[in-house]
Amino acid sequence: MGGVLSSGAALLLVAVPGSSATTPTAASYAGTQTHSVSSGSAPTARVSPATKKEITLEAEVLKLTNAARKHARSCGSKYMKAAKPLRYNERLATAAGVHSRDMATHNYFSHTDRAGNAPWGRFTKAGYNWQAAAENIAAGQKSAREVVNDWIKSPGHCRNLMDRGLHELGVGYVEGPGIYHTYWTQDFGTR
Repeated sequence: MGGVLSSGAALLLVAVPGSSATTPTAASYAGTQTHSVSSGSAPTARVSPATKKEITLEAEVLKLTNAARKHARSCGSKYMKAAKPLRYNERLATAAGVHSRDMATHNYFSHTDRAGNAPWGRFTKAGYNWQAAAENIAAGQKSAREVVNDWIKSPGHCRNLMDRGLHELGVGYVEGPGIYHTYWTQDFGTR
């Protein structure tokens, strides 16, 4: 198992129809771990194209996530029906990659970036016009299979992964100097 997977730190946000307000679910922010966060700094973008290894592992996470969604399962005490496969989305992948890179480069682990932005702000900044969105993060896992299995074992992360109301996915994987060495972000959305 990977070094870090903050159980319950999965985030889900649903837009309220007819309102610009959003409501986080009860699982939001519970158990989030943070390390060496420099407040007020802007997130670091991917300054170079993703490596072949990063692209391969990100594609494998999408494939394994969709394989998991084919089967109904219990996510903690909540039964989740099988769900349609998620479609890859470049803008969500950009948001996920930027966040994984920032965590790896600046040695922290949190859904909130160093500038204080929640995932929804990163999705919007990447040009993703979302109605519903969620994020899973993990660190320390050595393979796509290991990280997806860890997310499935964690009730909050599993609920995001199985949510039938989420239709698209972007994945960010980065190896970096941070204490966990590998950083994974799954950004889910529905436009």
